[in-house]
Amino acid sequence: MERRRRTVHRKVLEDDDEDDHSDVCLSPKAVILLTLFSIFLFSLLVVVIVLAFAGGSAPDYDEEEAIGIAKRSGNEQYSLPDMAQISNWGQDGIGVMIEASKLSREHHEEYIIGYRQFFFNKYLNDRISMRRRLPDTRPVGCEDAAVDHSQMTLTASVIVVFYNEPWTMLLRTVYSIVDRSPAALLKEVILVDDGSTADWLLYPKLEHYLSVLTKVQILRLPAKVGLTKARKLGVAAMSGDVVVFLHASCECTTGWLLPLLKRILNDNVSMAVPVVNAINADTFKYTAEPMSMTTVGSFTWDFRITKRPVKEVPTSWDERVTCPVVADGIFAVHRKTFLSLRGYDEHLEGMDAVHMELSIRTWMCSGGPIEMVLCSQVGYLKPKPRSLTEDELESSYSKDRILISEKWMGDYKIFVMERLPSLPIEPAPRDRPSLSGDLQCHSFSWYLQNVEPALMLHGVIAKRGKLTHMVNETVLIMAVEGTNAALVDWYVRPTTIWYLMESGQLKTIDNVCLVAKVNRKTNPIIQLGHLSVTKEAANHVHSQLQLEPKKETSGELDASQDRRHGFRKLQSYFKDLQPLQDGEKSEDNNDNHAEEAILQFRKEYAQYQENGKPDWLIPDKQSLALTSQAESSKAQQTTKFSSHIFLPKGSRKEKGSYNIMRAQTTNKLRTVPDINVKVESCQSRFGRRNHWMFTKTGVLRHIRLNVCLSVHKGTVYELQLRQCDDMDPSQIWHFLGLNLTM
Repeated sequence: MERRRRTVHRKVLEDDDEDDHSDVCLSPKAVILLTLFSIFLFSLLVVVIVLAFAGGSAPDYDEEEAIGIAKRSGNEQYSLPDMAQISNWGQDGIGVMIEASKLSREHHEEYIIGYRQFFFNKYLNDRISMRRRLPDTRPVGCEDAAVDHSQMTLTASVIVVFYNEPWTMLLRTVYSIVDRSPAALLKEVILVDDGSTADWLLYPKLEHYLSVLTKVQILRLPAKVGLTKARKLGVAAMSGDVVVFLHASCECTTGWLLPLLKRILNDNVSMAVPVVNAINADTFKYTAEPMSMTTVGSFTWDFRITKRPVKEVPTSWDERVTCPVVADGIFAVHRKTFLSLRGYDEHLEGMDAVHMELSIRTWMCSGGPIEMVLCSQVGYLKPKPRSLTEDELESSYSKDRILISEKWMGDYKIFVMERLPSLPIEPAPRDRPSLSGDLQCHSFSWYLQNVEPALMLHGVIAKRGKLTHMVNETVLIMAVEGTNAALVDWYVRPTTIWYLMESGQLKTIDNVCLVAKVNRKTNPIIQLGHLSVTKEAANHVHSQLQLEPKKETSGELDASQDRRHGFRKLQSYFKDLQPLQDGEKSEDNNDNHAEEAILQFRKEYAQYQENGKPDWLIPDKQSLALTSQAESSKAQQTTKFSSHIFLPKGSRKEKGSYNIMRAQTTNKLRTVPDINVKVESCQSRFGRRNHWMFTKTGVLRHIRLNVCLSVHKGTVYELQLRQCDDMDPSQIWHFLGLNLTM
């Protein structure tokens, strides 16, 4: 009985095992379905990873961005900060210094390639949050004025043209627009793809990433057409009232949009320009422009946009600041105004020329001004320009200059045409010059008088052209303002066009003057060489001090040379001068004490050598002395004076030239080594007092110093100031002008 019970129990257990095995076994169809489902899940995971990291794209959130950076950057040779520090890179506009030498080989290669491709620090750009904070740098009072926008009836369409921009930079621009603009005022953000070829920007990656931002639209162009045409196509697609043009490397700050719209709506302004603050291309530091240093756009006659200080520094946030030129291509304009002006000129190539022409046309034809809005602040990273050959630059600039001058400048086009190099230029299109008549615009003379008078040449032009030396055919050019003038061969381009005004100023169209400036750091002892004697005055030819009688009754003379040029006043009781040979004594008993004065002169000169103090004081009025405020040097301390002496004698009236004293080391030169020929702003204290005279013989004489511009040939051609000599070929110049009709 017991054996039977055990047999039955074993059978039951075996039956249970068979039941279990029957539950686990799958049919062939189920196995196939399970395999396909596994493959699908794996493929989906791969696709998600590729979309997340392809082309350097960034995750949705800053935390994930920091984690991804940490994973890709982990290396023993490069110590990364922790996650919180990485996410804080560049926050509040603080710059980040990357020490390239401390990067690993892989990261250093990425660092170098980024610079070569984009001309800014892409390595750092990819590691800064796409939604970084920026400081509020608006003037006091702007915050309260930007709170209420309920009365604003205009909406804005922001247009951003991009071409192969880095992913993080483009999205940082987009996020700054969306996050810091009131939703009721921002109609849309139109991203115009100017034919990008970069993998990370191709369809549909960008569309997929930005799909959550409902106000962002992407306009894809089939090929690259350039900034101006791309912006015009963006305007054609917009639906807002006001178009705001930004670059793909901009970052908007808090409260940037409303002040622009207010200025256009309430103040009849044609264009509203924000304050553009610089973002450093190397460190991404955001540098605000303080209100006390406000600058506005202007231009030179070479058609290059510059920035200049405002004429009157604003003291309040709501002051109106006129802007002659839109300097950075960042501005807001009503759509109707933009279309009535016929938009951008697509024939122009250089961006400076494009915005200069649009600015001039807006001022002359729209009836409203261009104004800077102090409460609107935008950061702009301007990439370093790529290198172009000289011919590429000149060809583009020359074509643009011809087009703009033909359209808008009228009689003033001569100032542009005479600066053109001798390059083949395409004829200017004839479809645009009639705009000035069609739009009933002001003249360019009106623009200069009312908008940018600093560009005008005030006064009557006596001579104009390239200042060419008659013997060696070198041309005088302005190298860099504030430096010495330079000489180049006549065929070198571009050259400088000089204008000799009837007032005596020798200047360029950019209001830079040729000046004779005393160098205080050299030649503390001025060479005493010759003295030309007349009844009225004595002219020292080496220092070229023009001595004029202070009083007609007495012979007391004063040096008219200013103290700031490094000279002390010179006084001398002047009757006339009679030269004496070495050792000869004066026969005039009244002048016997003159020898004592000379001895006193030598004694004080010895004291000067010993003490190094330029403190000459000749007690005897019958002696001539000249001092300088510069410090002495070792070479100048060894200078010795010969014993050729002048003593007052009799009442000689006729002209004469006599040796007084001369430094042996400089005896053979007739130059003025302590005076340099420089180029300075005509508004400077030097420019106002430096006037020239062009004689009939072609000599260019400095009126104040009575010296002439000369060329000396050493290892190179050098400019010098020498004693004027109409027969000296080194002093003969010619104004080589162009036969242009006004």
